[in-house]
Formats: sequence, structure tokens, C-alpha cells
Amino acid sequence: MRELTDELVAGDALGIGLARARYLARRTGLDAVRIWEWGYIERVSTGLLCLRDGMEQEGRAFLAIAEAWFRAPA
Repeated sequence: MRELTDELVAGDALGIGLARARYLARRTGLDAVRIWEWGYIERVSTGLLCLRDGMEQEGRAFLAIAEAWFRAPA
């Protein structure tokens, strides 16, 4: 959920993210909503960490994806 930032920025971030959460849920037997929520938090925290560490472009990309995911249906 935290990787493949370029793919998410270039495409349908919400659709790709939701599909990835469902895929991981099927593969692991875990709850897709929990995977989705973890992925969202990871996007925000990694984006903020990148900004703090001077990695502006990477941080903004992570946060842009988090923004796209923010109002996703559970």
C-alpha cells in the first residue's frame, strides 16, 4: 500500500489503491478496510517524514495520494 507511488500518481490513485487493498485482503485473509486504513496512515506519515527530511517531491507525492484516498468508501 505504501509502494509504487509513481503508478498511483500517474493513474487512478483511488481505484488502484482500493484494488490493491482488496487484493492484499484476499492473499492474506485480513480485512480489506484495515489494510486500506493502514495504507492511508502510511501514506500520510511517510509523506510528512519526507517533507521533514527535505525530500519535497517525494513527500508531496505521498500526500497527494493520501488526499485522493481520503474520502474513499470503506
